[in-house]
Amino acid sequence: MLGLLPLLLQDPLPESGPPRAPEVLVTATVLEEDPLEVPWSVTLLGREELLEGPRTLPEALAAVPSVMVQKTAYGQSSPYIRGFTSYHNVLLVDGIRLNHTAMRSGPNQYWSTVDGFATERLEVVRGPGGVLYGSDAVGGVVNAISAHPPGPSGSPAGSLFLRGASAEHGASGRVDFSGALDGGWGFSGGLSRKSFGDLVAGGATGLQPSTGYEEEDADLRLRRELSGGMTLDFGFQRVFQDDVPRTHKTVDGLSWNGTSPGDELFRLLDQRRQLVWGSLSWKDGGGWADDAELTLSLHRHDQDRNRMKRDGSGNPTGGDLTGFGVDDLGLSARFHSDGGWVWGEEAHDESVDS
Repeated sequence: MLGLLPLLLQDPLPESGPPRAPEVLVTATVLEEDPLEVPWSVTLLGREELLEGPRTLPEALAAVPSVMVQKTAYGQSSPYIRGFTSYHNVLLVDGIRLNHTAMRSGPNQYWSTVDGFATERLEVVRGPGGVLYGSDAVGGVVNAISAHPPGPSGSPAGSLFLRGASAEHGASGRVDFSGALDGGWGFSGGLSRKSFGDLVAGGATGLQPSTGYEEEDADLRLRRELSGGMTLDFGFQRVFQDDVPRTHKTVDGLSWNGTSPGDELFRLLDQRRQLVWGSLSWKDGGGWADDAELTLSLHRHDQDRNRMKRDGSGNPTGGDLTGFGVDDLGLSARFHSDGGWVWGEEAHDESVDS
């Protein structure tokens, strides 16, 4: 049984008031396009759909056509888009690439490190996107877009969202805030806290021990409108997942149709990911750079795996601690000429230790 309890200090999506802007898609073409006009198969998921039930961002993709979500464990979900998973798809956050060289080719847990509670809109583009996003965009591209800060005249607003699930003994929550600062700056952000307990399955399966984990997330965006149609944006995101188990590899795994549980005492994963970025954009500048966006980003991703093995008598025989750290410095420049051409460049410099 799943219970959702949103508590709003100020409703961010009022039923009455000014009409909303029409839905647009930016991922497929780097321009604001009507989703019905682009030559790709696309799906847009709004904030209400992302908060209605999915525990993680990959799970929100489960109902999208041509997408299958493989789940090794709670915090280890890997979407297959048109048959491709892992680095054969591109994951973006606010248009910034999260793919890096430490992502392995098979199903992995890295897409679960994006906070779905902090995502305002999810754009799913199915099919090859290599022209814009490189050779790894084989199955498709997914862009998780956070809420834009209000303008300089925006009034303070906030909301509280709570999620409870009896089937996993879990409780999660999110506090959102937004407003304006002196000097023409607008801000938006939030804090998320997630506690996923051990899953209770239906029928005779019952409790599945050592399946839960904890997660803490934070994010902040700043925006200022400059003269000449220019906009300055800054963003920060932090995600920390603590002791995410890979249960089926351990003695806590359950037999199913003749399968055998693992022989490890435990296998736990910690994930820490931070993203800092800044961008300068403008519209109607004329010439070959009529519309443009220049973005500088620093992405840090750390993973630790703690594993303990056992002997034939069930006694610990010694474990191992492995992991990696990736620092990705990215620079992208995208332009749209007044003649209709789209052009640009993207470069990444990575430092990897393991």
